[in-house]
Amino acid sequence: ALYYQADPMGDLLYNGIAPWTNRKSFAVGVQGDGSWRVAKDHTLRGGFLVQRERSTAFTAGNTLPLVPDPDDPDADPIPSDQPLGFTDGFDITGWTYSVYLQDEWRIVPTVTLNFGMRFDAISGPTNEYQFSPRVNLVWQPAPSFTFRAGYSRYFTPPPLVQVSTNSLAVLANTVAAAEVLQNDPVRAERADYFDVGVTVKPMRGLTLGLSAYYKIAQNLLDEGQFGAPVMLTAFNYGSAIVKGVEFNASYDDGPWNLYFNGAYGSGLGTNINSAQFNFGAQELAYIRNNYIFLDHSQGWTFSTGAAYTFNAETEYATRLSTDVLFGSGLRTSVVTPNDLSLPNYAVVNASVAQNIPIGLGKGTQLRFDAINLFDNSYQIRDGQGVGVGAPQFGQRQTFLLTLRQKF
Repeated sequence: ALYYQADPMGDLLYNGIAPWTNRKSFAVGVQGDGSWRVAKDHTLRGGFLVQRERSTAFTAGNTLPLVPDPDDPDADPIPSDQPLGFTDGFDITGWTYSVYLQDEWRIVPTVTLNFGMRFDAISGPTNEYQFSPRVNLVWQPAPSFTFRAGYSRYFTPPPLVQVSTNSLAVLANTVAAAEVLQNDPVRAERADYFDVGVTVKPMRGLTLGLSAYYKIAQNLLDEGQFGAPVMLTAFNYGSAIVKGVEFNASYDDGPWNLYFNGAYGSGLGTNINSAQFNFGAQELAYIRNNYIFLDHSQGWTFSTGAAYTFNAETEYATRLSTDVLFGSGLRTSVVTPNDLSLPNYAVVNASVAQNIPIGLGKGTQLRFDAINLFDNSYQIRDGQGVGVGAPQFGQRQTFLLTLRQKF
């Protein structure tokens, strides 16, 4: 459930609309999974899912109607100073059906092949279905080396909550009216996903991994923050390509624990073909003919950290840890949609955890955390990217004291 209560005067003055909104979603279903070792080298796995979801919404609020300019009847209409009340709502029911079957085939002791098929269908604002093949190969010639490669076809249902054309008509001839009235239904995403990776353990306690992925999507699902209230609304890119590489390293031996994760990713989409009313006409026209970066496409992401445990073999163990998070910034629009990245940012966290053997339950621990230790102020989104209707900032300096008791 999601509730939004507007400031009746402030929202009306600054945004031209002050809605009080109530959204609810209730889902019930049944799922079953099982496995059967039919032969020494073959294990069958299968399952099913049936789900019913009902989403409702009701909005009551005020907006400012557009009226003729009394000083210039031929000019564009201007906002009235007399608010106009309105109500709007919807009630949507949708069904999801899924079934899958796969075989785990151990071709030789060092090579395992998983392959199978999945079927998904949805019934709601749209009626769609897809058969999705899957295949994945794992080669492990030694405990210290693993290679994998796989392909999957995915079918991702859209969120059931969608804004109806009637909702757009309610706000016609007001300052809250959409510039574009086209509102094609949001459809399921269909994607081909390729993945390859390797994991090695060159010495005791050290693990290294490298992987790459490539995704080709039709009707790529994305969610944006639109309007007031700022609630997530789904839309599709007609075509999209998402790709990237990831590296990870960890060392865990004795009192030391070290890790590093690094990734580079890129997501590009073109032709917004659903829920078009959320965007401006010029923006839609540009994206229809050009690939743009997805708003949540952050090029570089790193995380690294270290921990050391004093008196690890005693009941008085003390663990000190710190980590650093880095991001090269999400997208913003300056000249063309999502053409630039926001400034990069880095955050340092630290913690100390002390075990206290007081004989209660299975263990007592007192922990102190410092989040964003140096109080770095940084912006995650600035509200200017495609599908980003409000600015967001990272968490400022925070101190937490935690008492944990196991039983």
